[in-house]
Amino acid sequence: MLKAWIQLIRPSNVLTAISDVLAGVALACLFLQSELPETESLIWITLSSMLLYTGGIVFNDVF
Repeated sequence: MLKAWIQLIRPSNVLTAISDVLAGVALACLFLQSELPETESLIWITLSSMLLYTGGIVFNDVF
């Protein structure tokens, strides 16, 4: 059953969310001329983005 869940959520695709978040933060900081957020904030933003991406993958397969 674990294999089925892993196939459903496709973890290798979810890892791309990390680079998306980091690129977005870097561009926002560049254009707003501000400093990078704290590490803890980046971790939470990245984790939430990965979980949202995972949920989207599952909903896409269900529907």
